[in-house]
Amino acid sequence: MKYKSSTILYDFEPIFDALFFTDSFYVKYTGLFDRLIGTDKVRIQPYKETDQLVKDLSEHLENLDELTNLYLQQSCDLMFDLYCRYHVLWEYLESNHDIRLPSNSPKTNFITLLNDYWLKGLPTFSRKNF
Repeated sequence: MKYKSSTILYDFEPIFDALFFTDSFYVKYTGLFDRLIGTDKVRIQPYKETDQLVKDLSEHLENLDELTNLYLQQSCDLMFDLYCRYHVLWEYLESNHDIRLPSNSPKTNFITLLNDYWLKGLPTFSRKNF
């Protein structure tokens, strides 16, 4: 199915907010993660463990408090990897008008966006926000 990138960003905004923009996450991790992304020494690449985390998180998209709690219980490296994926994906979606996703299911699309689609943004990721 073809979607406007702006629609995807709008539809998934509450989910991304529950993962990356809670007070708990912001106080503990945002500053550090933003600095790490901005260094040339950190290489952003896909990890199988994060792919599984995305699948696990997709089971809780209807309960944002549970989604936040599950995410914050993960190891710091998995949290950082998912945070990187989010930023690469966000920049990619902002720079592309339309994308194709496999279904209209938020769960399926969440998995596709954060396990597959974000990779398309790696070659052009500018780290401009950091």
